[in-house]
Amino acid sequence: ILHLYVGNFNYKPLYSMLLKRLSISIAVILMSVMSFGRERPRPVDSTRVQTVSNHSLSIPLPVLGFEYGYEQKLKGSFSMVFRGGISGRITRYNLQLSGAFGEIGYDAVGVDDFGVGVTVEPRYYTNLNRRQRLGKTTYGNSGDFVALKLQASVGKPGTTVDISLVPEYGIRRVWGKHWFGELTAGAGVAYNTQDGGYLYFKPQLHYRIAFMF
Repeated sequence: ILHLYVGNFNYKPLYSMLLKRLSISIAVILMSVMSFGRERPRPVDSTRVQTVSNHSLSIPLPVLGFEYGYEQKLKGSFSMVFRGGISGRITRYNLQLSGAFGEIGYDAVGVDDFGVGVTVEPRYYTNLNRRQRLGKTTYGNSGDFVALKLQASVGKPGTTVDISLVPEYGIRRVWGKHWFGELTAGAGVAYNTQDGGYLYFKPQLHYRIAFMF
């Protein structure tokens, strides 16, 4: 039989050390559980680009004119453009052609005079966030957009009124701090009060040079 003789061994220091380590372990476990169960705040997405408001003075092409515009920022990539000014009015006229099969008449469109027009245009910029991720500028809403253009124009007193609604796609590029170019293309419907009023198909292709402030 083997007998283990421990003599007068003092257990108190060993007991105190084990109790201290056990207390520390329990405290760490409780803190971890509480931290895991606590709701963490969602990180703010700083990569999303917001549209900005701006004023502009512009010259539309190919029909010369002069317009003032204001773009009001909305939520996210949306904005609303208000524009007014003087520009050439494109209206319908009739052509008569003579040929081997006799006279042929058809309607065409052309610039007949200068008139005052107003435009309301809700926009959605499609690639502001992508441009920022690629390191390209989005200053002054520099990007591509889709829009629904509602426009009304009237010429000198006694002339016709023209109202159009045209979905369009556009590209805006800002140069420096104050200048931008804007190309838009689309097609929609219009109503003209000439000859008792008529509806017609209205394609559009415009380029705009503008000073932004």
